[in-house]
Amino acid sequence: MIHDLPTPGFLQLQLRLKGVWQKRALGQHFLFDEALLARIAGAAGLDSGALAVEVGPGAGTLTAALAARAGGVLAVEFDERLRALHEDVFARGRRSSSFTPTPCARTWPAWAERPPRGSA
Repeated sequence: MIHDLPTPGFLQLQLRLKGVWQKRALGQHFLFDEALLARIAGAAGLDSGALAVEVGPGAGTLTAALAARAGGVLAVEFDERLRALHEDVFARGRRSSSFTPTPCARTWPAWAERPPRGSA
């Protein structure tokens, strides 16, 4: 793992060990191609003071790629099956947090309301 962040291969293994498979009905397509992940994360133009918000992180592979570049990542996942994976792999202090909102939820984790580092 680079910078204490999981690799796509590690995340793929964790999904299999937990018995989690993508659900096409939810539009899930888990991305494991490291070159494509790097291109997407690079195109986001993030720096260490940015907070990236990722809706539908799925396996967490893009979450890890974004966390390597940004000051933090808030991943919003609606699939309860993936919550345990995110909590296990992206433990607090690893620049990423995931939560599963209830329908019509309007609350964010407290750390997401803080301004990014270096902002006025």
